[in-house]
Amino acid sequence: HPWTSVSEIRGSTGRGFNVPHSTRFAQCGRSMVETLGTLAIMGILGVAGVAAYNNAMNSHRANEVVHSVSKMAVSAAGQFLMRDSFSLNEFNNKTDNGYTASELNYGKEPIFGIRVEGLPKEICQKIVAMHWTKPKEIAINGGLSTACSDNATMDFIFSKNLEADDYEVERCTADADCFSGCDKCVNGVCQESCAEGKVCARGGGSYRKSTRYTCCAEEKIIGNRCCADIKYDKETGKKLCLTDSIETIYCPENTFLDYDRKCHECDDSNSYTMYGVGSYCYTCPNRKLSGWMCMPGPNCPDADQIEIDGECYCPENKPIIDTKGHCHACSEPQNGWAGWWINPILSVVKMDKDVCFSVGKCGNFVCRGSYIDIKCNDGEIGANYAARNFQLKDGTNATGCHDCSDVDITTIKFESQCKICGGKWTGENWYTGACSKT
Repeated sequence: HPWTSVSEIRGSTGRGFNVPHSTRFAQCGRSMVETLGTLAIMGILGVAGVAAYNNAMNSHRANEVVHSVSKMAVSAAGQFLMRDSFSLNEFNNKTDNGYTASELNYGKEPIFGIRVEGLPKEICQKIVAMHWTKPKEIAINGGLSTACSDNATMDFIFSKNLEADDYEVERCTADADCFSGCDKCVNGVCQESCAEGKVCARGGGSYRKSTRYTCCAEEKIIGNRCCADIKYDKETGKKLCLTDSIETIYCPENTFLDYDRKCHECDDSNSYTMYGVGSYCYTCPNRKLSGWMCMPGPNCPDADQIEIDGECYCPENKPIIDTKGHCHACSEPQNGWAGWWINPILSVVKMDKDVCFSVGKCGNFVCRGSYIDIKCNDGEIGANYAARNFQLKDGTNATGCHDCSDVDITTIKFESQCKICGGKWTGENWYTGACSKT
């Protein structure tokens, strides 16, 4: 038997145990490694549980914000049926879970906004991930950011009738960002701000955005055009419109002025040339401005053109518009073609329609004066007018067509020319940016 008696273990002196090496004692419990492993597993499960709990709570809080904003939006839509503004007083300007909410009124615009402030980053991200489609737009930090941050502000922009429509929210940081001369930048959105007694109408014939639309006294509007001055015909009493302050020609209602300074009836079946600040095809709602022509009829001359506010624009695959208002691909014009300009949809609304400025959309033309003189060969780029020209590697200004191997690529001013020469374009659009070597 492996066990000995107590007396044998104590020995003759009785001073403790004296156990042979071969003697074994019964063991129980866990080793230290097993204990630490168990604690580690418990810790991991605990962390996962806390993470799952936090995730669930963030989802719940995000849903509470969306539910609160939905109720506020319905209340606001009802208020707009009775007046031109809305209030969140009935909600104490708070969401159900206590975040600060405020009104974003945009005056005459068919939209309104509800701003919620102080949102944690995680809740902001949950709301974005919902892909909530009822608002026309959800802007983070006043539209200045596309990513959530701690203490985030979210603007929920709705149509006043709570239904989707064609109105597009125009974001801004300053008045200069707004396309229309009637608009001011309020709460990060361009909104019409004409004083009482004035409405937004076509400006003085210039294509610059500051005068394209202007706040105009109602009595000075003929058609959808703001006249620089109004006279009244002595015999008929009808309004006569001065198209621009530098002109001296007054045209009667239901007429338009052509390049030759002659007034024509709106229902005239001919097309008329319209360059210069004095032309005003826009006074006739049944006519379209395409290229340099004021054309009769309700439709643009080409079926694939896009009409924007009475003007016909060319699609991206056919960006060149001729003097007759028809669109062409970059490959079509040949040497000697003149009187063309690029009319890219939506790009033109923020720049002048200048021939030599605009041929940069295609890149391989030489432009002098107001005409495209030469179409360059493949792989070559053409010199534009001096203000937006490029330089050669020897430091001289470019004239005519040049092979990319001769060009200082960093001096190129147009995206199309940069791409032709294999460069990398960085900029907001095709004519504002910089070209660098790839």
